Amino acid sequence: MFKKRNYEEIANGLQKREKPVSVNEQFPEDYLWVCKNFSENKISADYVLLSYEKAKQYNKDYHKDFAEFDENMWIFAETGQGDFWLINLSNTFDSTVYFYDHDAEDFQSTNILNMSVDLKEWFILADLVSQMEELLDTQADIYFDENLNLKNEYRQELLGEVEKIKEGLSDIYPFEL
Repeated sequence: MFKKRNYEEIANGLQKREKPVSVNEQFPEDYLWVCKNFSENKISADYVLLSYEKAKQYNKDYHKDFAEFDENMWIFAETGQGDFWLINLSNTFDSTVYFYDHDAEDFQSTNILNMSVDLKEWFILADLVSQMEELLDTQADIYFDENLNLKNEYRQELLGEVEKIKEGLSDIYPFEL
């Protein structure tokens, strides 16, 4: 039912850019490729990839409005609930993904969670969550209980697939699976 797909499969299903874009920032190679090739994409409710243009505006606004927001952190996706997915620009060879929970209120580095996955793994995680959401939308009565929680046997299967991405990822994942 849940299947960890590879990055290339997932990327092939995303909306591509209509026009080329000139990127001026020094990004990790993986994210630079994403900026140049993808427009905004809603992979799942909590994984909304921002277009380069929208991400640039977000970062400009947040860095201006929040002095404590580390200038090396770059918002590249949002959750739709005010939370953000970020990468650290201080190392252009590393595309480690971080998570910021808006309930923490200030953008201090102590409030930013290192997800211990790289950008490609982030896409794989987003795709697994999307698979779960698809089941909720189409077959909730089979896979979810009356409180819309994934039934335990299916939850264990999903957690197993998440752990295939990176051991321990399900323990630090910021949302309930």
